[in-house]
Amino acid sequence: MDETEVTNVMYMEYLTLVKKIFPPENEKYSLIYFGTIPDTLVWRNRLGFNETMTNNYLRHPAYSDYLVVGVNCMQDNEFANWRTNRYNESILEKERFTKTDTKILDVDDETTFDTETYLALPTSIYGGKQQLTIGGALSQSLLKRKRTKNLDIQRIDGIFTPEYGLPTESQWENAATVEVGNRFTNNQLGQNKYSWTGSYIINEKRKVKGDQLANFKQGKGDYGGIAGWSDDSADIT
Repeated sequence: MDETEVTNVMYMEYLTLVKKIFPPENEKYSLIYFGTIPDTLVWRNRLGFNETMTNNYLRHPAYSDYLVVGVNCMQDNEFANWRTNRYNESILEKERFTKTDTKILDVDDETTFDTETYLALPTSIYGGKQQLTIGGALSQSLLKRKRTKNLDIQRIDGIFTPEYGLPTESQWENAATVEVGNRFTNNQLGQNKYSWTGSYIINEKRKVKGDQLANFKQGKGDYGGIAGWSDDSADIT
């Protein structure tokens, strides 16, 4: 599981790439892009005044590091699949198999990367364009030496990341369960006092020493802000 929730800026990266590959101006692709946009109407409430959030929350830079809202289960799964492909695609580029910056400069509706497609038939990604699929420095070096057997990565190599996805119920429970094997002396026999390693609610690491490790108020404080600051003027989440 990730250390933090998926933020607006993360999801906007996804929307930007989808819009580039499947431009909504093209009638046959319009439903693809609009189908990925979160439901911003979740902010509307008859007893509240959140109308400005329907227009600003997702895209305004002030909320870029806030968790994304209004995303349904299908959109979650599509985002996780996109993230898996982008991560594995970056690994291929980092290992110098594919052409540098292909994922940014050369992608379109017919030139895309999919992990499962690559594992099944490496030459079929990016529309089968060899200048992209084997355009990296390592691939070119191997070709010059006529060593064509190592031009691609297989699952057995252990380089690709496992698929991202929504956490299951048991994974959520495991994340919320205290670390039994790392317990400290306390009144809770057999488990930690908190869900992290340590006996205190403040961070002891040098760079962030004193920051709160839990998202709750201290003393007579309010609930504004996030873990780590007493109040960061977070007026929404």
